[in-house]
Amino acid sequence: MKKFILSATLVVLFGGYVFFLKSGQSGQTLLPSEANTPTQNPAVADGAGTNASDQTLNKPQATPVSEPPKTTPKTTTPAPKPVTKSGWKDGTFTGASVDAYFGNVQVSATISGGKLTNIAFLEYPSDNRTSLGKSQMSLPRLKQEAITAQSANVNIISGATQTSEGFMQSLSSALSKAKA
Repeated sequence: MKKFILSATLVVLFGGYVFFLKSGQSGQTLLPSEANTPTQNPAVADGAGTNASDQTLNKPQATPVSEPPKTTPKTTTPAPKPVTKSGWKDGTFTGASVDAYFGNVQVSATISGGKLTNIAFLEYPSDNRTSLGKSQMSLPRLKQEAITAQSANVNIISGATQTSEGFMQSLSSALSKAKA
């Protein structure tokens, strides 16, 4: 039974494929009644020449396909540069040197495109091994948090409270100098 169904399916598919090939030669599908109907050439319709070579198949003439209307390319205007909320002018600004009990903290803030992009440490507590260790632990974290927040208001690092407060004061001083 499966072989019969498979054979019948193949016959139907092959027959449709052959019909498609025969009728699709002109680019259009012909109805079965139009496929092989000979007609006289209109130039010889008066009966002057009735050669077999004057007869043509009654194939519909292909009509030209109209092209879709051409559209003008869309021009996009560049988006205006956003006005920075910070109001900072570009440049590098040095903050005040702040006493952080174990040493002074002083930073310089770099503003680019109205945004805080870098903070350099000009002074930090480093006169002994403990102060240096706390500075090395806290200052990179304070720098990253300030750049992310785009502000001098950052969280105080536990164990480096005075250094954190000195950092915030010095950075705040630098940012106030950057105000446009």
